[in-house]
Amino acid sequence: MIERRIHRKRADAFYKLAKEDSPNSITFCFDMQQLQPLPRTPISDAFYSHQVSLYIFCCVDMNSRHPTFYTWTEIQAGRGSVQIGSALLNYLDSLELEDTEVLRLFCDGCGGQNKNSHIVHALYFWLKNRPPGTLKEIQLTFPVRGHSFLPADRVFGRVEKSLSKNTTILSKDEYLEKYSEFGTVKELGIEWNLYDIKNLQDCLKKIVGISDYKRILIKKSRNKIGQDIVKVQCHQNFRMEILNEVPQQILKKRKEVPIVLEEIPLRRSLPEKKKKSLAHLMAQQFGTTWENNENLAWYKNILREAPLEAGAVEVQEQNENELCDCLEDDQGIHI
Repeated sequence: MIERRIHRKRADAFYKLAKEDSPNSITFCFDMQQLQPLPRTPISDAFYSHQVSLYIFCCVDMNSRHPTFYTWTEIQAGRGSVQIGSALLNYLDSLELEDTEVLRLFCDGCGGQNKNSHIVHALYFWLKNRPPGTLKEIQLTFPVRGHSFLPADRVFGRVEKSLSKNTTILSKDEYLEKYSEFGTVKELGIEWNLYDIKNLQDCLKKIVGISDYKRILIKKSRNKIGQDIVKVQCHQNFRMEILNEVPQQILKKRKEVPIVLEEIPLRRSLPEKKKKSLAHLMAQQFGTTWENNENLAWYKNILREAPLEAGAVEVQEQNENELCDCLEDDQGIHI
């Protein structure tokens, strides 16, 4: 009973922290929606068939009023930390940050997407190179196990309610038209691009034991000679601080953070097994002559693409199977 009470207290502490109105700060959350299938079809065989996945990443204020949707398909990229970090950098660049001193970010604890060193490195890179001089700190906060309902989930719920009225959706554009009714839609390769944020680990240290932390603070200050110094401070609790939780310099010795990041090309083929399953589904839904349908030309082009090389298949499978640390057990009684 004591453990359950502490667990509830920790969960409440997260939501109270998210609702706080801090002066000179901007607060928003980000989250990844469950994938949307292409094509969306009412036939039962579609549930057991491989389909092309449409990925939706949302950044929104804590009132769920002005969401921005970042969209891409699995033939462009996967859904790991590179994609999340690149979309996050684009969203930060779009914010109006005059007179803003603190950025407060809230997200769930999925290790493969949000709660990892690569996202911290991306935020470190952005705070070092791009923000106005007034911004001094980025706060990244994660919820406890089983209590990760965020404002982005309310946005996804409204979209799903609208999508449920359409039993068949054939193209990506039909999805994006629906999402544009609820917020701003940005397509990968048009309004935003992918950047190789994983290369930042060459100059920045890994955050050891990141799965145990609830808050990560990235702070910028000036040293005695006027240079900008960025340090990272990690906390295991939402309110209480431990003596050894002090700001640390994660920049490696004799290394410099790059000013720009290398752009990643958008090219990703489907495995042959998935292509066969998709072709079978298309024939069932639209007949054996479906390739003659101009509205389905996008799927025909996907099925005709050259297969992935052996090394590319291995990398792709690793990206798809990244572990999620959002269900780690909470230990201790501190809040």
